[in-house]
Amino acid sequence: MKANDMAKSYIMASLSNVLQQQFENNPKAKDIIEELRLIFSVHSHPAKQEATRKLMNTRMAEGNEVRDHILTMMGLFYELETLGSKLDHEFKDDVILASLLSSYSKFKLNLNMNRMTSSLPER
Repeated sequence: MKANDMAKSYIMASLSNVLQQQFENNPKAKDIIEELRLIFSVHSHPAKQEATRKLMNTRMAEGNEVRDHILTMMGLFYELETLGSKLDHEFKDDVILASLLSSYSKFKLNLNMNRMTSSLPER
């Protein structure tokens, strides 16, 4: 009960006044979370489509650092995962490699020929 009360307090503090009023008589934090999921899942599909479009259209710009580009890509992966997409490491690696400049073709070829099994952030 104590953990539920604490969780409910944190949830209620983070909600807008309108949502607080809607959930103030709901005794369980778990029920509040489930109802919020239902309310906001309707809006998640367009957001997921937009995040997917951004991910697939992101290309490394000439003169940019690889590190900065990969951080951008990781942010897009995180956004999609937050919206409920399941992305495995192999898919992430493939998308990042596809987004690199053509000047990285030897790197990509070497990577594929050596069949490295670790994910890109580990390399």
